[in-house]
Amino acid sequence: MREVAKHRYVCVSSGNMHACGPNCLAAVENREELVCPLTGLCVSASYKLSFKSADDDHNPRDVKYSTDGFEIVQTRVKETVQKRALRDVSATKERIANRLSSNDLIQISDRVIRILLWSDKRKSLFHEVRTRRSRAALKRVSHHLRTRTHNKLPVILTDVQSIFITEMQRTDGWITNNPPRNEARVAHLSRQCAEVQRLMLSSTVRKQIRSPIFQLSSKCQMEYFALGMLYIMRDGIASDDGKSMVEKDFFLNKYLPNLNGLHMFDFRKSRFTHATTCIKMAMTLQHNLQSSLT
Repeated sequence: MREVAKHRYVCVSSGNMHACGPNCLAAVENREELVCPLTGLCVSASYKLSFKSADDDHNPRDVKYSTDGFEIVQTRVKETVQKRALRDVSATKERIANRLSSNDLIQISDRVIRILLWSDKRKSLFHEVRTRRSRAALKRVSHHLRTRTHNKLPVILTDVQSIFITEMQRTDGWITNNPPRNEARVAHLSRQCAEVQRLMLSSTVRKQIRSPIFQLSSKCQMEYFALGMLYIMRDGIASDDGKSMVEKDFFLNKYLPNLNGLHMFDFRKSRFTHATTCIKMAMTLQHNLQSSLT
């Protein structure tokens, strides 16, 4: 081939002319370049894109090239943008649909409180504990009677009663006797939990706190936030400067099940831990902000 003009070549044997350069129609792919097999010239280089598509099933064959060999057209970009837009719109609609009112938050908190304190599950578990304690108390009394008889000592009835009562008053570490019903207290606890739930719904908290709990549905989040707040109120919480942010509730301290028994009420301990940590962080942020303003 002999160059007679810019991008114009003539075959010395046949006399045929070939137009090479950006508009070369004979160019073939060679690694990351387009090479003309007639002239051996590289008509374009580095034409491949290195990017990760939003779709996991991205196929490199979808990348097409225009006739000039330089302009790169990615045919799925438009589809990907449309999918993202539709996904954002659907997520926004879902958030609006799942937006909870103050009454909804109170109802969710009320339901969690009743599940832990007065549900049929709580009653059945309590009866199981009482049965287990009764058997242990009878076993302890029997051992006491055998020991006294073997040593030829008189049996004192008051000692037997004391042993039985002491054993019955023990718990298995996670549940105690059924609490008395008090609707006024339930309403008060529900309102306190709803205030914390509204705090956790604020955009300020969600921007500053990252947690897997926020990936759950709105109602599921609020259930675990109410659950976490109940156990925070059971023990109380204070700020770094020693000021009390949540007062200790002795009613909850006495009647709430131990944390090791949450799975018996169909609550996940991992989600409860995330929710409790987020509540403490949010309350600390709120307390520090109020302290800085005053």
